This record gives sequence, structure tokens and C-alpha cells, in this order.
Amino acid sequence: MTTQHNILIVDNNPVVIKLVGKYLKNNNHRVLTAHDGLSALDILKKETPDVIIVDLIMPNISGTQLCRVIRDTPHLKNTFIIILSGIAAEGDIQPDAIGANICIAKGPSKQMTKNIEKALILASQQRDNQTPKPQFIGFDEVYQREIIKELLVSKQETEVLLNNMSEGIFELATSDHRIINANPAALNLIGQPEEKILGHKFIDLFDKQQQKQITPLLANISNESSEIGKENPAILAQKKLTMRFLPTKIGTHGIAMVIIRDITEQKQTEKALKGAHDNLEKQVHKRTKELSSANVLLNQEITKRQKAAEDLKRRTIELEEANTALKVLLKQSSEAKQDVEEKVLTNIKSLVTPFLDELAIKIGGKSEEVYLNIIKDNLDKITSSFTQHISNTFRDLTPREIQVANLIRQGRTNKEMAQLLNLSIRTVEFYRDNLRRKLHIKNKKTNLRSLLLTLPFQ
Repeated sequence: MTTQHNILIVDNNPVVIKLVGKYLKNNNHRVLTAHDGLSALDILKKETPDVIIVDLIMPNISGTQLCRVIRDTPHLKNTFIIILSGIAAEGDIQPDAIGANICIAKGPSKQMTKNIEKALILASQQRDNQTPKPQFIGFDEVYQREIIKELLVSKQETEVLLNNMSEGIFELATSDHRIINANPAALNLIGQPEEKILGHKFIDLFDKQQQKQITPLLANISNESSEIGKENPAILAQKKLTMRFLPTKIGTHGIAMVIIRDITEQKQTEKALKGAHDNLEKQVHKRTKELSSANVLLNQEITKRQKAAEDLKRRTIELEEANTALKVLLKQSSEAKQDVEEKVLTNIKSLVTPFLDELAIKIGGKSEEVYLNIIKDNLDKITSSFTQHISNTFRDLTPREIQVANLIRQGRTNKEMAQLLNLSIRTVEFYRDNLRRKLHIKNKKTNLRSLLLTLPFQ
């Protein structure tokens, strides 16, 4: 006879629960039952069974996950765990890796109950401080089924995919939103092992402020998908998270999935970029203001310089005009001075000197001759500076020739000039001939009087 035990049976197959439960009750064991991992955890909060019989493949927390949670629960540390698996032949089951004591293959009811009895004997030995090694019972009585093997491979591939995703994925029971599964990325985000969170409400991971944001989305998760975007991310363990809430149905069993993405670094980068952008805008604004001020000053300076350039140009034009006018005046003054000098000299030679010569001939006293010479010397001194500006044409003429030239200009005839100058007509002709030679018109048809009229003396 085996020792009486408090036994919890966890299996989603009601036939198995009924069959095994009846057998155990008939053998005076106290029996509790649960149809999945979540309901088993609810029972374990109140009960401490000696033995737990667990199926591996179940909804709402698998047998593997349930075994780990049990082993992580202090008051269940010494509970004897029996795996009752329908995939014993196809699956690579390692009881000690998940905290189980024995693995029994599901098979015909008579043989299966007999194997359970053997396992309970081992459980009694453990309670008597005899620790048996993990054992496999009934594996030689079942055969591999190819379809089960293929389904297990597909399940393993899906698990590999989920376990290597960068996004965190939580599976929740739709009834009360308790966590029934979480991939490694999700566990890393919350910083807790799977054993600590399975069976707990998803909303309890967050503080009260965050719960206000998440609760309405969870309430409607069975009907439609929703999300918390990066504009107003959720906060968990000082991390900023986006969330997508997706209703999912697997067969007749409905679950909800929450896909979580950590955007903390992205937000920090965005914040840093925004800070850099804002700082750059400030610098640009400051620099633009400085450049605008500098541009105003530059425009003022340009306007000032343009005005100065215009003033300088105007003054330059005025000075050029004044200079031109001055040059004209100077030229006119020089020409007028030269003209006056020539006229004075010419007039002295033609109108004064000849008569002084005549007077010298006619006077007889010495004192008169002295005065006459003084007059001549003084006239020479007065006109000595004039001779520097007189043209070569008149400089070569004698006083008598100048006197004759002036009378010709006046239109006097040879006879009139002879009488005025007290000369013979032949002498006058001699002077006329000398004038034509000195003026370079000898033997030419040029009219002497016409030429003399063009020359600058009167």
C-alpha cells in the first residue's frame, strides 16, 4: 500500500482528469483538479499538495512553465512532481531540467494507472527523506507517432522564433489578463524571470499612473487591436515602451498578445537630436540677428561711402571745371599780357622811337641829346621784358620797318607814308620789300596788308 497523499492533477483533457482522479480517490488519496496552468496556480495559492501530476501540453501556462513556477515557490519546494505526457515517445523530455521528479508516458488506462502507482511509491520515499533519481516510466510501452513528432518540431520552431525576437511578447488570458507566457525579450524588459510573473496580472507590472493608460486598452483587447504609440509611450522599469494589443484565437482557446518595443534609446536619441536642433536653431537665430545687424551697419557704411563718393565725384567735377576755367583764364591772361606787351613794344617802336630818332637829328645842344638818350634808355628798360614774349616775326623787324608795317595796315599809300615819315617813295618801297622778305611772302601773290592785318599788333 502506498502512503496517502494530497494530489493535484493538472490536465486540459477532462477524460484524463476523470480517469486518474477516480483511481486515486479509490486508493484513499485526496484529489484536487485543474484544467490548465492558471487554474492550477490559483489552487496552489491555497493548497500545498504532496504530489502534482502535470500534463506538458496545456493552454494558459504549459506544464513545463508550471513546473518551473512550482520549483520557484518556497512552500512547494519539496512537492513531488509527476509529468504525465502524451508526447513522451516523441518529445525529448528532461524532467530534472524543469524541476520534475518523474515522467510517465500516457497510454492505456490500466497500464497508466499502474505506472502512477509506481510513481507515488517513489513520492513516499522522498517524503521519508529518500531522494530518488528522476525516472522515466512506461516509455517502453508507447511508440512514436510521426504526426506528433512533426507538430513538436513546428512548436519548437515557433518557440525559437519567438525567443529570438527583439520585441517583447506577452501572452495573456483574455478573461483576467494574467500572464501565461513571455519571451526572453519581454522578460529582459521587465527585469524578472518567467517564474516570478506567470499567473500574475499584466496590469500589475505598471504603477498606478501607467495603469490608467493601459486598463482601457486591456478591457477591449478581446474585440479589437489597439496600441500605445511612441508619442505617449508607457513607462516600465524606467524604460519607454510602445505596445500593441492583439486578440488571438488558437483553436477554441482565445488569448491576447501584447507586443512591446523598447524605444528608450530612440527617445533619448530623438531628445538629443531635438536638443541639438533647437540649439542649432538658436545659434542660427543668434547668428542671423548678428548678420542682420552687421548688414544694417554695412548698408549704412555703403550708403555713407556712396554719398562720400558722389560728393567726391561732384567736387572732382567742380574742381575739373574750375581748373579748366582757370586754365582758360590763365591762358587768356597770358595771351592778353603777351598781346599788351607786343602792342606796347610795337607802338613804342613804331610811334615813339622813329620820332625820337628824328628829334635826335634836329636838336643841336648837348644837354638835349643827354635827355634824349636817357629817354631812350628808360624806354629800353621798360620794354626789355616785353621782348622775351614777342614772336620772332616782329623781333626781326627794325623800328622803321615796324613803323612802315603799321602804316600799311592802316591802308596808307607809299606816297602818304613817304610824307609822314619824311622819306622818299623809293625808300618806302625798300622797306615794303624788306617786310615781304622777312614775312616770307617775297615773290608770292600774297597781299602784304592782308597778311599784316592777321598779325597781333596795331
